[in-house]
Amino acid sequence: MISVNDNIKQAYSLSTTQIDRIILNGTPYYITNVEYSDNCYQDGNVFGTAEARQLAFEIENSVNLERQEYEYQTGIVVDGVVEWISLGNFITFDTEEDDTNGITKVNAMDNMIKSNVLYDHTSLDYSVGVTIKEILEDALEQCGLELGTSSFVNSNFVCYSDQFEDNALIRQVIIACAQISGTFAKIRSDNKLYLINPNKALYGDLVTEE
Repeated sequence: MISVNDNIKQAYSLSTTQIDRIILNGTPYYITNVEYSDNCYQDGNVFGTAEARQLAFEIENSVNLERQEYEYQTGIVVDGVVEWISLGNFITFDTEEDDTNGITKVNAMDNMIKSNVLYDHTSLDYSVGVTIKEILEDALEQCGLELGTSSFVNSNFVCYSDQFEDNALIRQVIIACAQISGTFAKIRSDNKLYLINPNKALYGDLVTEE
């Protein structure tokens, strides 16, 4: 869940003006025509999903965002000062340049996109038993992600054999762990992956403990 102070909440109740920017290598760049999507459903189902948040926007052609990772911030004016809210990091997967108006259309996803790589089966010793949480943490470490959920249903269930195919993606490992725990997986604004139980909390809350 994104935390905002009371001043920002009050400002949003009085103003519909949204200001958006990205932070790339420490430098802010303002962006326009922003579309932000945060969906947890796949084919009408929420349990066992691992959907990335998506971001689309326009920016001047002079800024090269090909395969770049950057922070997305949205802001609102409070007492003449812009209060910024970070929605986490995003990575470009597609761009479309328009040389006529000097604008580039950018499509990006949050760090869930990092999980679309092959899962390394050799890093765990299943012969001694491996818990579901250990499998998930190991898979996330392989692609540079961190687990933000401390405990979840069946997290201590022990596996004695590798259940994934040789060409499995890390995202498939995440989906399997979400399925066995009755949750859905999301990257939140702190760039960590959470397993969220929709039966215990409203969407966006991080109540996942047993």
